[in-house]
Amino acid sequence: MSFHTTETPVKHKETSAASGSRETRERILDTAEALFAAHGFRSVSLRQITREADVNIAAVNYHFGSRDSLVFEVLTRVVEPINEQRLRSLTQREIEHGDDPVPIEEILRCLFQPVVSQLTETGHQSSVYLKLAGRCMAEEDDKFPGAILKLFKEIGARFVAAIAKSLPHLGEKDILWRLHFAVGTLLYSLIHSDRLVLISQGKI
Repeated sequence: MSFHTTETPVKHKETSAASGSRETRERILDTAEALFAAHGFRSVSLRQITREADVNIAAVNYHFGSRDSLVFEVLTRVVEPINEQRLRSLTQREIEHGDDPVPIEEILRCLFQPVVSQLTETGHQSSVYLKLAGRCMAEEDDKFPGAILKLFKEIGARFVAAIAKSLPHLGEKDILWRLHFAVGTLLYSLIHSDRLVLISQGKI
């Protein structure tokens, strides 16, 4: 009887510890994301993050290993759901069209629509997401592009291949430049939507 009465509190204690650990990890991520969005990746120190999140450096090291890993986790949490939706949409279009190329309009819709969907359908605050996207565009740290390349490697390969099949008259360099301008236009439009109000003199 004595063994049975001591097991339940131990399990409850372990469950509570695990739950607390997850909450700490999410709090660190939430805090880092907000600070990075507001001040940039290079400007925010671990000391700022730990102070705002009310944790110590050891907690950051335990959950993420390093500051660079924390940056990557923040970006992954924002970008991964969008990329997963992009790949699902493109795969579905490719299945529907079989051996025929997917029309370029549908390819671009697969690429851009998930961004808008994530802003309106998820719990992520739009303002934080857009600020973070703006920081991604403006970041100049030599170490930063590696994280971006890792996150977009599969997306880049899949969409470039689909566009090449849809527009066989274009070379790879032309496709990459046009894709670069298209993505840049999307991000600029989302981040600087206030400029449209200024240009239209309040009509839009």
